[in-house]
Amino acid sequence: MSDETPPATPFLYVPKDATGRRGGEADPNAVGWIEGPGIFLLSEAGRFETAPRAGIGYRLVAAVGNAGAVSSQMTFAEFRLAMLPTNQVYPIQYIDAPLRDTWLGPLLGVTALNVPQSVAGGSLSWAMTPTWHYFRWGPEEALAVVRVSDPLHDGVGAEFDSRRDRHTAVRPLTPNLSGTWEGEEFDTAGNVVGMVRLSIEQDWDIAPVIHGATVPRYAITTQAITRLPDRPVQIGARYEDYCSTGFSFDIYNGDQVDDRWYGVLTPAADDTLTLRIDYNDSEPKTRGMARLTRIGPGTPGPDVCVPLLRQLDTSPSPTWPASRMADLAVLIEALSHL
Repeated sequence: MSDETPPATPFLYVPKDATGRRGGEADPNAVGWIEGPGIFLLSEAGRFETAPRAGIGYRLVAAVGNAGAVSSQMTFAEFRLAMLPTNQVYPIQYIDAPLRDTWLGPLLGVTALNVPQSVAGGSLSWAMTPTWHYFRWGPEEALAVVRVSDPLHDGVGAEFDSRRDRHTAVRPLTPNLSGTWEGEEFDTAGNVVGMVRLSIEQDWDIAPVIHGATVPRYAITTQAITRLPDRPVQIGARYEDYCSTGFSFDIYNGDQVDDRWYGVLTPAADDTLTLRIDYNDSEPKTRGMARLTRIGPGTPGPDVCVPLLRQLDTSPSPTWPASRMADLAVLIEALSHL
């Protein structure tokens, strides 16, 4: 099927590239099946963002196209969160496979909409969730998922397969923790131990590989951390890993590696980082805590796919319910800030 010869029924899709046309499923060099350019994060402040911040309310917005010859009068867009589809061995990568049932997380909402024909460069329809709050970057909240369908004319199967199914799209919800962070470390009794200062570098590159795509990486460098009698420290130690399940690092990674000491970073709702320092001999034990503030700028996150946003149809319909009209007003306001 091509845009030049559309089928006689609705042919729904979520765009997987910046053009807004259906495509990407069959291209082995494409990464839109995991980058999800057709899914957007709209903050409660009315701005599109690409890296979620802890404690902030967001709405997911999805672009919806129809490459068929007729409109769909009964499209449903299902939004949910899920775990990242990654392998469990190094090098970690996104795997080219349907989302397993055990990876699927909470349902954020189902939106009903009409989707007119959008071939040959026409505008795209849109769907939006209610507001949800991004509290933490954990396994169950690491991926946004949307699936569109017309139950009568263009239904979907049981699997969530963004690589092969035009109805489904996903995008990672990775926070941007890059920059320089600093704060006081406390022991478990609440005593100040010393100062911690870290620099975090983060990339956003996703590239195709056999059976999947690469996962972006982060690097943490210790610029200052207190040396304790039983805790080895190497200032300037650099630890690199994948942005897949969390941000952690070895306290010391020089020639004599003692990986029993490590730090775990968690974004907090007030735009700070919670650092937990653990010692793992036979079992992990927390030995220190710190609240870190970003004192130096980081690198920008990935760009918002503005070309797709510009294609969203903001024309109201007299048949729309009040709730969709209210969503339209939110969308128009956000688009005005691009």
